[in-house]
Amino acid sequence: MRAADDIKTEIADKIDDLSITDIIKKLIAILFDVVLESAQHLIFLILDIIKIIVSGAMEMLDYPLHIPIISWLYKLITGNELSVLDVICLVAAIPITICYKIAFGEAPFSDDTFDMAKSSSINAFASNLMVSESATLESATLESTDHEKKIKKINFVTGILAMVGSVFLAIFNYVKYNNATNAVGYVLATLAYFVYCAPNYVYLWKYESELKWYDKMNTCITQYSLIKSLVDTLLCKAGIPVSPNFDMFIDIWKKISPYLEFILNLVWMIPVIASIADTKMTSDNVKAQAATSFIGNTCFNVSSMLSPFSNNNPKVTTAANILGIMYGAFMLAWGILNAVDE
Repeated sequence: MRAADDIKTEIADKIDDLSITDIIKKLIAILFDVVLESAQHLIFLILDIIKIIVSGAMEMLDYPLHIPIISWLYKLITGNELSVLDVICLVAAIPITICYKIAFGEAPFSDDTFDMAKSSSINAFASNLMVSESATLESATLESTDHEKKIKKINFVTGILAMVGSVFLAIFNYVKYNNATNAVGYVLATLAYFVYCAPNYVYLWKYESELKWYDKMNTCITQYSLIKSLVDTLLCKAGIPVSPNFDMFIDIWKKISPYLEFILNLVWMIPVIASIADTKMTSDNVKAQAATSFIGNTCFNVSSMLSPFSNNNPKVTTAANILGIMYGAFMLAWGILNAVDE
């Protein structure tokens, strides 16, 4: 070991010529070199893991699927092979488009729906320089109303996505449980989980000034959860080849991952509780939205908190899947309540 050799050559062999102060300085220098070298190895390890996750995710999304008739028809229309990502987009888009047209009588979202945070603020600022104070106030009010309507529509869509994601996640979890060696089930379950979490992507459509502390906390936990689901699948389940140096890391991760999931979702209850506590119950619809959101997200968290107890236990796995579908149903109801709250 390099540290031991350095201690021998720099200190032990010269002990008669060194003072106490010199010995302490050399020990500190050796320890610093060890820490620096270890940190360097750790950074390279993390970068390698990120590289594996990203490349694995891209390969997973681009993987071609051969579905009778559908794959042929898709290639005939688009000229491209039907991939996993294409299927996910199609499965999500079909119910969203149908339900959205039924609810609002138009196609989902105009071109400017997602361009709310920056462009609208810039346009509002530019308008302020050219119009009167009363006109500015009226414009700001209209902009605020339009923004709220867009958020309600997006909430409606994410409610549908949560329901669709919960059903597919339950199906793929069943595939995982009954064929633990098949990586496809794990990969598809991970992709379904991204759809399943749709209502938590608050940061994508709200202004920064609208985000409360619990929204920001929810955002951070959501990002960690999505990254963790990728790590679980790509490193531990999907059979992606990694360096032998990662074997110990992967073994440790497999053991602690279910308990991390438990802790993560236990902490995730904080923004769920804070949100309903901070909601001003101004109408029956708002009360219903708060209740469905709270119950749905509680089902979401409890479902994941069962992870440490679901290994080789079909009853617990079934209970977790049922709770997941209940989450989807409640979030669909939440989305519908948003749609009718005009």
